[in-house]
Amino acid sequence: MASFDLSYDERTDTLRVVFEPKPRPRGCDLAVNDLVDIRSDQDVTEIRAITIRGFTTLVGVGEMELSGLRDLPSDTVARFLDLLARPPASLFLGPPDADHLVAALRVPRIEEMLAAAW
Repeated sequence: MASFDLSYDERTDTLRVVFEPKPRPRGCDLAVNDLVDIRSDQDVTEIRAITIRGFTTLVGVGEMELSGLRDLPSDTVARFLDLLARPPASLFLGPPDADHLVAALRVPRIEEMLAAAW
């Protein structure tokens, strides 16, 4: 079974999800937009964490831009979009629209998170 740490700070309205929490080598951080950060491994093959600021506001917005991907090389964009399209990221963001660089914010049920095999 996959493991994760889920924390929510009501004061800052920030949700942080760390997947497979354990010490890992240095990773790659991406500000997907002003409110969402993704941490992956150095090669952008696995997602390690998602941080969502303004979580309760974003839940009601629907789609959000993935503007942080716009200036990246196309192969890096493709790798990040692939990560966002599958669990565990797809439980929170998805599905990403590669043509318009947008994705919807999701609020998964705990059963979905426990059932996801990543």
